[in-house]
Amino acid sequence: MLLLLLQLVAATPAPDSAATYATPVLREFVAAAAVANRRVPASLLGYDAAVESEVALLGRRGDEAEVAASLEQLASRVRWRRDGAFEQRVVGYRAQTAGFNVSMLSAFDQGWVIPVLYGNRMALFFGRDTTRGRGGGGLRGRRARDDSVLAVHPFAEDREAVYRFTGGDTVATIRLRGRDIPIVRVHVEPRARLPERTFVFRGDVDVDAVRHQIVRLRGQFLVTGPPPSLRDRLLRQAVQPLAFAELVSQEIAARYWLPSYQRVELQVTSPLLGDLQATMRIVSRFHDVAVDEAPDAGAATLAGGRAGGADSAAGGTAAGTWPVPDTRPAAPGDTMVPHAHRLVVAARDTLAAFDAWRQPLGAATAEARDDDFLDVAPPRLRPTGPPIVEPYVERLSDAIRFDRVQGVFTGVGARVRLRDRLPGAMLLATGGWAWAERTARGRVRGDWRRGAWTWSVGAGRTLDLTNDFRAVYDSGSTVAALLGRDDYDYVDRRWAMLGLHGEPTPGWRLRLDVGPARDAAVVPHVSRGLVHGDEPFRANRGARAGGYWRTIARAEWNPDVRAGFVRPGIGGRVRWERGDGGLSYDRVEARLDARTIRGDWTGALHAEAGAVLGRPLPPQQLFELGGGEWLGGYDYKEFAGDRAAVVGALGMYTLALWRAPLRVRVPGWRAVYLPAPAPALSLGLDGGWAGVSGDAAREAVRALGVRTNDATGEPVPLSRPSGRIRLSVDLRLRLFGGGVSAGVARALERGAAWRVVFGLGS
Repeated sequence: MLLLLLQLVAATPAPDSAATYATPVLREFVAAAAVANRRVPASLLGYDAAVESEVALLGRRGDEAEVAASLEQLASRVRWRRDGAFEQRVVGYRAQTAGFNVSMLSAFDQGWVIPVLYGNRMALFFGRDTTRGRGGGGLRGRRARDDSVLAVHPFAEDREAVYRFTGGDTVATIRLRGRDIPIVRVHVEPRARLPERTFVFRGDVDVDAVRHQIVRLRGQFLVTGPPPSLRDRLLRQAVQPLAFAELVSQEIAARYWLPSYQRVELQVTSPLLGDLQATMRIVSRFHDVAVDEAPDAGAATLAGGRAGGADSAAGGTAAGTWPVPDTRPAAPGDTMVPHAHRLVVAARDTLAAFDAWRQPLGAATAEARDDDFLDVAPPRLRPTGPPIVEPYVERLSDAIRFDRVQGVFTGVGARVRLRDRLPGAMLLATGGWAWAERTARGRVRGDWRRGAWTWSVGAGRTLDLTNDFRAVYDSGSTVAALLGRDDYDYVDRRWAMLGLHGEPTPGWRLRLDVGPARDAAVVPHVSRGLVHGDEPFRANRGARAGGYWRTIARAEWNPDVRAGFVRPGIGGRVRWERGDGGLSYDRVEARLDARTIRGDWTGALHAEAGAVLGRPLPPQQLFELGGGEWLGGYDYKEFAGDRAAVVGALGMYTLALWRAPLRVRVPGWRAVYLPAPAPALSLGLDGGWAGVSGDAAREAVRALGVRTNDATGEPVPLSRPSGRIRLSVDLRLRLFGGGVSAGVARALERGAAWRVVFGLGS
């Protein structure tokens, strides 16, 4: 699957209007680096190392924070030999997931770390698996094949037919063991049109200017070549993947540059899903690197020329520094041939016994951001260049949705990024038609980014949700409504706004929006979903109509930490909304999220609270709880008030059992790995409270709607104050990193009974 996604990536490099090298000096430097790169130093026979990797599955929508749905940590022992042979053996494993998922081990056909940056071709983690089709130790059930997927190295012998080179400036000086090592950066761009489909690199290569060896390689891997087929063009419109890598080396034994830190990232977006991005991020760190050297390695010295000593069978120069690079022409067989990287998973008892982790789970991938590679991304994604007009919707519901008010809603959208015409400026417009309601809705917005801050101006008519304390990415329930369940209430809102938002310091997000608005009540225009249930859709809850001036201020701290996901840390948010005019109110909300992983112990906390002030109070600004994510054991929005609070807490202990991932054979396909069952015992507490502060709040609760009391026949409000904090406790057995659970739960009320509960998600 990874290979298919990566092969769909189309290159859009700049036309070949420039020479292959920006300057003659750069040409000489790259030629010297190419010779040094393809020749493994003669004294380096191989190395062994420990590698700790973290694989994260992440999601992000628009300007919202990135959240982690799955974290897997893998400890490996790696062995590389100068003829290109490489083996990665996984000896430790642990994971946590926000929901049931397959292990990312299922995605790898071979070892995912890149052992060296020497050679004419680069065999990345989506290459061939040499164990496929063999007995014992093999990971895959598919038939063996001999083809490999290899990227053309930026310093390959045939580089001039594939790449153009610019840069060549000294960007840094590293001081190691009393020596100053200047670092030269070379920028590499693939040619616009190649006669054959070719896997290439675009980005920056940092080179040790003394030894001419690669210190860091950072950029995008992509496919270029002849025009794609109609099938490929259609697939690229539906699924748009990007593959990035940052490969950093360290100096070992004052002679060699070998791996230290590696980050490989696959980002996938789809216009069909709106502005939603899924990311697989792999961060690996090398430790305890032990090199295998030729017996005379320590005697090799240089004093202004090339060291003495015979080249190895694979070719190379002696160890030491190279003030004068070796520029001899390559002899036959004088380049390192890349071998496929064998991946082996240790026995289950070995995996289960491993406990020598160097970093807490979640720490490695939390240090990175999905926009770190923006400067080496495809030209269409960069902030510079000619203006771009493209189809675009912020979320799937802008293009199609179904609810009881609108019926079927269909829409379109477009985005204009002005880039060089007006740096930092963007225009967005979406619009559509609600077919049952016979109403047009949409919005327009303009953004102008200046440094850490963005100015926004916009206007629109939207069907906004009035549900409270919603989960991340909750923008309505199209699928559930189609199946006959619409657990949302709506208000028709026309608005305009002027806003300012930004990240003045890492981890903090601030936003201020001001502008006029007008609310109106809506009623259902469809009575049932496509799949008819026993009950028709309920009536939409009441809302007070009126125009007002709306002010919204929001401050977020570490917004990527959410207790319902798996990234550890502490985060929170404070939000204030004020209405002045026909609707007058002040509404304040606060949220706190915390998650910690300490060995076998995991703790999580989510708490939210809010209050709304005003007289009379708009019903749509009240807090309503029950029948959903909070107080699920009660009726739909059974409780309401102008004060509310919810809390969820979890404590989990992972038992020392079944800590190895499960290998499942799928007939006719490949072996699939599931996360380790790793059974864990958990104690959970959740609860909520909604109260009223006076007559204005009681009147607003009544304005939400009334129903007939079955016993008395009298009209009573649909919702009521909870009267006290409603709490429930659950005891569960959790599997697969906490993503699947079963147990018992009980409301903390006199006479309440235990009930069986099941769950998917943390």
